[in-house]
Amino acid sequence: MANLISCNSDTSKIYVHSGVSSTITNSFAGPPSAYPEGLTYDGDNLLSCCRVQDKIYVHSGVSSTITNSFASPDGWITSLAFDGTHLISGDRTSDKIYVHSGVSSTVTSSFNVPATLCTALTYNGTHLISADCDTDKIYVHSGVSSTVTSSFSSPGASPQGITFNDPHLCTEDYADEEYKVFVHSGVSSTVTSSFSTPATNHKDLTMDALTWQTQAIIATITCFG
Repeated sequence: MANLISCNSDTSKIYVHSGVSSTITNSFAGPPSAYPEGLTYDGDNLLSCCRVQDKIYVHSGVSSTITNSFASPDGWITSLAFDGTHLISGDRTSDKIYVHSGVSSTVTSSFNVPATLCTALTYNGTHLISADCDTDKIYVHSGVSSTVTSSFSSPGASPQGITFNDPHLCTEDYADEEYKVFVHSGVSSTVTSSFSTPATNHKDLTMDALTWQTQAIIATITCFG
């Protein structure tokens, strides 16, 4: 079972949940002097980012130990995603999404965000998905490109986090005067469940496994088994 990971810029902590639930099994401090705002997982290690330090951090597994760090492409990094090969980051200063070469500071391509304030990114095995807290919308891209194939309203007034737990999208948003995690029905505006975040001013989400990749492997085994 994959576990949800969330972060908070006020507490400067990263939280490991039990599955996709409000139960916290572990928490640890984010990188020194950093305020974690964006998270992703590359199949081996957690990655986090901080706009104050303008850095991307590579953790050792899912722990507080930092094995590497490098500068973000621009001045206000807000979000991270991983497409199975390349790191993807979003920046508020340039209003752009950057595709990196592997997990490194080298940027191979970039394109404009769908709106004006991209706060979160994730990848579902086929398409990049982004959230914007200016429009309060979630955008499904065509592959990893600027082309948007569909969009829908976020559950609350300020989407701050997004991740994909195959086959369901999970978002973190401000609704009913509190921060909540919402579990969607597939990739749609329909919400099947929700729960409160560990602290206020919560930010991004990720899973501790590439669930879309895991499901593809299971399907292959089933097919040929």
